[in-house]
Amino acid sequence: MRYSRKVRDLWWQGIPPSVRGKVWSLAIGNELNITQELFGICLAQAKEQWWSFSTGGSEVENEDAGFSAADREASLEFIKLDISRTFPNLCIFQQGGPYHNMLHSILGAYTCYRPHVGYVQGMAFIAAVLILNLDTVDAFIAFSNLLNKPCQMAFFQVDHGLMLTYSAVFEVFVEENLPKLFAHFKKNNLTPNIYLIDWRQKAYF
Repeated sequence: MRYSRKVRDLWWQGIPPSVRGKVWSLAIGNELNITQELFGICLAQAKEQWWSFSTGGSEVENEDAGFSAADREASLEFIKLDISRTFPNLCIFQQGGPYHNMLHSILGAYTCYRPHVGYVQGMAFIAAVLILNLDTVDAFIAFSNLLNKPCQMAFFQVDHGLMLTYSAVFEVFVEENLPKLFAHFKKNNLTPNIYLIDWRQKAYF
């Protein structure tokens, strides 16, 4: 049903908060087949790494060869920094806020689930919006599957070739559907590569 014209039309009219989480989960799907048990394993690994790095311990063993302790520590440090800057006016994701630990857990678990991607600035905003509408496990499942889409992965892994391709497609889309805006951007030399990266964490919702 998610691909039907009727559902798409209803979607753009807005999804009621009472069913928003359920609808998002169904729309995103779970092609990765992530389970509650897998989330638990990834979260346990993240907590072990946090403890190890905070106590100055040796490199934590990881099955994914090529990802050093320094790489993982950098991701964990970026998470700490970004959480404090996630919707600061709401004061619910910062230290002491009701959703701080939940957001920290999802992002930490993801760095262990996808060590070749790690944490990239901006991911916290996506996870935060999901958290407001889903419980922890469902938010992690939706978050991981959403980021696994080819377009999102291209930008978060900084695949310059694919990023240029998606930017070119986006520009054609704007020209066909918003010709006045396209002309304005063109006049002011505003190309998609200037603003699309900053929009990536806001465009999904």
